[in-house]
Amino acid sequence: MRYCPICSKELQDDMQFCPSCGTSVQITDEDPMPNRATYVGEPIPKKKHKGIVVIIILLILIAGAWFLYSNASSVNTYNQFVDLYNTIADGARKAETANILITDVWKNSIFQTSDEETDKYTKANGGSGQFYDDFNDALSSLYEDQDFVDDLNEIYTLQTKAETLIKDLTKHPKAFDEEYSDFKDCYNLFVKFTNMPLTAEGSLNSFTDNHNKLDEELADKLKELDIYFD
Repeated sequence: MRYCPICSKELQDDMQFCPSCGTSVQITDEDPMPNRATYVGEPIPKKKHKGIVVIIILLILIAGAWFLYSNASSVNTYNQFVDLYNTIADGARKAETANILITDVWKNSIFQTSDEETDKYTKANGGSGQFYDDFNDALSSLYEDQDFVDDLNEIYTLQTKAETLIKDLTKHPKAFDEEYSDFKDCYNLFVKFTNMPLTAEGSLNSFTDNHNKLDEELADKLKELDIYFD
């Protein structure tokens, strides 16, 4: 039995060319075993492209792993933005409440206006005595109140959490560049706003004006960020 040395096609004895691949298979006296001579015995086995198959499988696995990693990274980044948004909103609400109380104590102390909520800060003896002559004494009384101290500690805790989140988000995927830029602007406003009750600097008028300005700007910025959660 004769077989083509190139494609292993079975040959008839009188064939001089392989009917499958066209290779010359005639026997010559001078060169009995070149590539164009016939071989007698079992057909030459066809090469199996195991290497190519393995490479393809590896590429598919790598692509699949990268897809899963990218998808997981995107989900994690989205959740970080949600967490940051909620942290800023919560801190802003607490800072707003604290700022309003500071303003009321400050104002009522200066104008000696009685108010059920502020009397214990603006008057001596826990609210049963006379108005303090100096509004700084009223503000000191407020900042020594344990409930107010607890509120300030909560604000500071939220500040710290927001700072950690915005730092972690600096490593965000490139697809989130726009979101990160907007959140960074919102975070900067948040820091300024939440610092107000922690320090209470300036005059009553400047403190009130600064509160109103930052309160409005931060509220508008949070509304803008809502588009990312539709």
